[in-house]
Amino acid sequence: MFNIIIAEDEYLIRERIKKMLDYTLLGFKIIHDVDNGKDAYEFIVKEKPHLAILDIKMPLMTGLEIAEKIHEENLGTKIVILTSYNYFSFAQQSIKYGVFAYLLKPINKNELKSLLIQVRDEIIKNNRLTNIVISYQAEWKEKIMIDYVSGKTLDSEEVSCIKSILNPENDCTPFLILLKIENIDGESGVSGKIQQISEKQSVFPSFFFFCYTDNILGILINKPYSLKLSIQIASLQNLLLKNFHYSINIVINPEIIKINNLPDIFKSSLNSLQDTVFLGKNVILHIKNPLPGTNNTAPYPNSIRDSLLLNLRTGDIENINYILERAFRNLKEKSPSQHNLYILLSEILLTCNLYINEVNSLPDDNDSFYIHELIENYIFLDDIALWCKEFIKNIICNKNISLNNTTQMLVRRVQRLIESSYSNAALDLNYISEETGYSPSYLSGTFKKITGFSVVQYITKCRMEAALKLLLSNKIKLTDLCEKVGYSDSFYFSKRFKSFFGYSPSEYISNNGPKNPF
Repeated sequence: MFNIIIAEDEYLIRERIKKMLDYTLLGFKIIHDVDNGKDAYEFIVKEKPHLAILDIKMPLMTGLEIAEKIHEENLGTKIVILTSYNYFSFAQQSIKYGVFAYLLKPINKNELKSLLIQVRDEIIKNNRLTNIVISYQAEWKEKIMIDYVSGKTLDSEEVSCIKSILNPENDCTPFLILLKIENIDGESGVSGKIQQISEKQSVFPSFFFFCYTDNILGILINKPYSLKLSIQIASLQNLLLKNFHYSINIVINPEIIKINNLPDIFKSSLNSLQDTVFLGKNVILHIKNPLPGTNNTAPYPNSIRDSLLLNLRTGDIENINYILERAFRNLKEKSPSQHNLYILLSEILLTCNLYINEVNSLPDDNDSFYIHELIENYIFLDDIALWCKEFIKNIICNKNISLNNTTQMLVRRVQRLIESSYSNAALDLNYISEETGYSPSYLSGTFKKITGFSVVQYITKCRMEAALKLLLSNKIKLTDLCEKVGYSDSFYFSKRFKSFFGYSPSEYISNNGPKNPF
């Protein structure tokens, strides 16, 4: 509803305007009416209504004088002037003050209605443009921050932007915290939801958010010296646990941020955040107390491939679980590092592929997709181990099931639909449900039971692999590539691509092919 103030010194005219139309049907509400220009101006300054209908001649201030003040102070209120005079004599002055229109007395009902519709449409248009500009500016700042903490060289304008973000008040010091969000179903926009509620609740008095990936959120906090950071972090964690079902691990870096040390601080914080997988769920880790042994990058020492493959062939699930439990326990106790976790998962999934090829002569699946999804979406090692157990159990239990089996056929049908329709931006679980005739909950549960991953994750897999193939073409622009793989927002696509593969589209091009126009 858009608010209106009416300022007219003649009572009968003012009352006639108020009763002339059903303003609510047009989206307006008259919130005040006055008989002089001074009261009108003071009300406009205080309440900033969307529209002011002002008589051109009033006591204390004229309508044009009010219009001049509104223009100078950029208050944003639309002005319609009421006059008995030929308004063309005021045209030049009214343009200068941004007057929207004139209405000649006596006022015609249809003319007033038509004018209000024009005002309403103009306000909606301006609001939409303002929101677009605000959104673009926020995305631009976030992109620059992500580029900077990732080690990219910035130009002078971008450096100025970073400085403005890191410019705390006199009694504040900037610090960095990172959040990793558990997202085992691969939901999109999880970081954005957390950002919105954190901003709404104003956990920190001064802060800047940036979504590094779908599941990793950075917060630059300008912390007052008088307030303990630990209290704010605890408040944030309680708020997020109360409002979301996601588990969240948090890393706090107590080092004071300056523009020249932010990339190094971010890198060390990110490494520590990834290492919280060995600690549990909803962990708050101070980077000054890193997890012992997480700097160990030596290969995982004990191969389990032979013993795991042997037990896959015999179908001994109990012994397989023992092998996996021992492998993950040794990793956690003796050499807890992201590097070693990647090696262990690679060995498990490679062994599973060897076994599947022996049984069904099926082509290898993309192990890197599975590893990426496990490491990014799970935040606790025990949950990754449990997924591996369930994945292998499902392989063994389904080894003799024909692909003509109803469940298997449904999963393959969904996979084929995704593989042929990933360029459709509307492709999601509900879309697939309508196409196949099965309920979303049944589809989701069945697909995850057979494949180990959600429908959303498989859609992402197909889109990212298609994008990777398209990137080496020197004839395609980023916006065109996004459209071909089902994304309407190139900034979000770039972040999702980097989250999935570990490098941005431009980084991939520079390292693997000819220069591209983006």
